Amino acid sequence: MKRNTFILLIVMAVVVLTGCRQSAVDDYVTAVPADAEAVAAVRLDHIVQKAAINNSLLTKMQLSVLTESSALGAAGEALSQFANNPSASGLDFSSPVYLFKRGESMGLSLKVDDESMLDTFVDMLVDKGICTSTRERNGMTWSTIMQEATLVWNDATLLITYPVDNNMAAACMGCTFDDSFAATEAFKSMNERQGDDIALYANAAVLTDSMKDAAKSMMVAGAKWSDVELTAGIAFEAGQTSIDAMLSSKHAKIQETIDHYAETLKPIGAEWMNMVPRGSTAWLLMGANGPRLLEVLKSLPGMKEQLIAMGLGIDVGQMLRAVDGDVLIAMNGNGLVTNDDGDNALAMYAQLANIDFMADVDYWKQSAKEYGISFTTVGNNQYRLKADDVDAYWAVDGTTLYLGTEAYKPLQVQGKNAFSDLMSGQNFFAMIDMSESIPVASTVTISSSGSGQLKLDINMKEKNVNFLKQLPLLALSILNTYN
Repeated sequence: MKRNTFILLIVMAVVVLTGCRQSAVDDYVTAVPADAEAVAAVRLDHIVQKAAINNSLLTKMQLSVLTESSALGAAGEALSQFANNPSASGLDFSSPVYLFKRGESMGLSLKVDDESMLDTFVDMLVDKGICTSTRERNGMTWSTIMQEATLVWNDATLLITYPVDNNMAAACMGCTFDDSFAATEAFKSMNERQGDDIALYANAAVLTDSMKDAAKSMMVAGAKWSDVELTAGIAFEAGQTSIDAMLSSKHAKIQETIDHYAETLKPIGAEWMNMVPRGSTAWLLMGANGPRLLEVLKSLPGMKEQLIAMGLGIDVGQMLRAVDGDVLIAMNGNGLVTNDDGDNALAMYAQLANIDFMADVDYWKQSAKEYGISFTTVGNNQYRLKADDVDAYWAVDGTTLYLGTEAYKPLQVQGKNAFSDLMSGQNFFAMIDMSESIPVASTVTISSSGSGQLKLDINMKEKNVNFLKQLPLLALSILNTYN
């Protein structure tokens, strides 16, 4: 029975998308409780238009197969009627659909356009055994879907809660504006993010127990998981989907920590933007405040020990403390590829405020020898560290520090970086080339311009076709790559 319910809900979602029409936005969210742990506001009218779902022959064929499936039984016939005339349901699919999670329950809130038509539609579902007989209570009509989800509505709102939870449904339907998610700062923040197709909110209470265990050392005394919040906006555009997110906290101490972490970064300078090694399969460029970065790293559980272990006879902490400016990390650039062991070629360049640590090189050599590590000079201020499972190079060239798996090569202008305009004003910018592993994709970029802010762009090779239209091909490419 649960399998049939899930199939039914999936098909209904597809049908809803197919039947959407554009109209003015009606921001109703009073059925979404203020203490919801996660909320998504989905603009179905935007998605249908961009994906051209209602004009898609493939979609119609898929709906035909699903609605005629024997697994759905009588539900298939009902869904077929719904697909042919969605407006007969009495629901307004041009308004945002709100999905939310509260405790162990999920909720779906839709706008009612015509309550009498909705009554008739549910009566048809009752006749086919999909819904239980309706009953009136407190000015609302109640039913259940396949004994697994509560269905309740009035002249403004249709609410579905899963699993069956009449108490939660009644509480949600009885919310006033002041008691609802719409009255919260989170709702305001969610809708301020760039991206007008989907708006998202979640707090850390939605994390799994294992995730909470991993993160609990970073929580401050007296704070609740729900104090840590993420809001995001998603936009589906030609050749790209963009996610603009913000991490923040209602708890002053946690927000101070988020801001403190952000202070390890500063705006990227222009000097290295066009010096990213050519052909790099992944790279990261950020402006770094070395002393603050080292302070934060040492505060993370186990990181102080890791820094010591990474030293291999050199003082990594002392090097990081001298960093003041841009840090560039590149993988497989300048024609370098994975070695015979399948390891990637890595290179890190960092701008230095000073090179005082160079006075300790002779001491580092002696220390490395005591640990059985080969520490040799391979050029002017250029060195190689070698042990049983390590082979690394480091160098200082003027005020540039280098650490890498290959011998030092100075950075050179590579021509205008395709992402240089996007890097301007950012504190952090990373690029991953996906074209080899996922043929229809191009790149993924991640950037941040300030405390808690993060932007993720997924870029496709086909730049003139909306991302949603390419989504099926992207999914197939990912499945073929990783299966």
